[in-house]
Amino acid sequence: MRSLSVLASLIALVTGILFLRPAVDLGSRPSVLPSLDAAGAKAALEAVDPPADLSDPSLTTNSQTVLARRYLKKSPDTGEVTENPRQLFWRVASHVAKAELQFNAGAWTRALVVARDYYMLMAERRFMPNSPCLMNAGREMGMLPACFVLPVEESIEGIFDSIKATALIQTAGGGTGFSFSRLRPAGDLVRSSGGTTEGPLSFMEVFSKATDAIQQGAFRRGANMGIMRVDHPDVMSFITFKDDPTKITNYNISVAITDRFIEELQAKPETIHQVQNPRSKVWSQVEKRDAEGAGTGEYWTVGEIWDVVIEHAHRSGAPLLMFVDRINARNAIKS
Repeated sequence: MRSLSVLASLIALVTGILFLRPAVDLGSRPSVLPSLDAAGAKAALEAVDPPADLSDPSLTTNSQTVLARRYLKKSPDTGEVTENPRQLFWRVASHVAKAELQFNAGAWTRALVVARDYYMLMAERRFMPNSPCLMNAGREMGMLPACFVLPVEESIEGIFDSIKATALIQTAGGGTGFSFSRLRPAGDLVRSSGGTTEGPLSFMEVFSKATDAIQQGAFRRGANMGIMRVDHPDVMSFITFKDDPTKITNYNISVAITDRFIEELQAKPETIHQVQNPRSKVWSQVEKRDAEGAGTGEYWTVGEIWDVVIEHAHRSGAPLLMFVDRINARNAIKS
């Protein structure tokens, strides 16, 4: 995380936020690069302040307040702000522009041109990179991407390795997403102890508590996205998990919808829904339960599950839908 890579710079660029505002006359921007040799360009890039001919950022009072609260450097001893917006934008621009040196180690002048353009895009509010880029570029943390997908493997070691990675990412201002579909369902056998597991929802709460614990020292509140496949045995509990608004308050949740589910929903919604245990690979049905949690002998159909998803999404905005087979089919990077 400590070094800038070309990929990180591209991510910082393409994941930025584009502010729609009236067009700016590009002719008003300083377009003449002062005559500098490589040493002079290097010194300009490594300076705290941007070149004097570059304009000050155009910022509202609210923008300045947010910058001071979240993004400007602060003294580690007193917490006082030690950086102004002009210096912040140059810190980011010069750091991102140094990716040019990955292609040509002596291209300091070229990097300075990129830094000046990048600075002006931010100063004129035509483009703004993501929060981790504003927070970390040119600083020790060095993490520029905002969003990370972490695996949650079916083992205690794998689960808590992901929790550790979550803590490190969120401390640096990033957000994390997980699929809990690999975890065995509630009540499933644990061979090592002879007992049964609490299931993936209990581990979702562990991830949520970890986020709550670390956000005091982070740049901002941590945020998570939790996903479960529609053919996981615990899918109905997952769909209704946020009925209690006090649970997993730092999560968005999404049901991963398969092509098979959609095809059955369109062709015959009264089809009994099939789920697969990720440990045993055995297919079964999801039994309905009464208010006390006892089985009723009836099973959820595809259409009924869809109705529950829609009703909950309308009520609270959760769960969302992720069409996992469509995503994988159209993914240009096959693995």
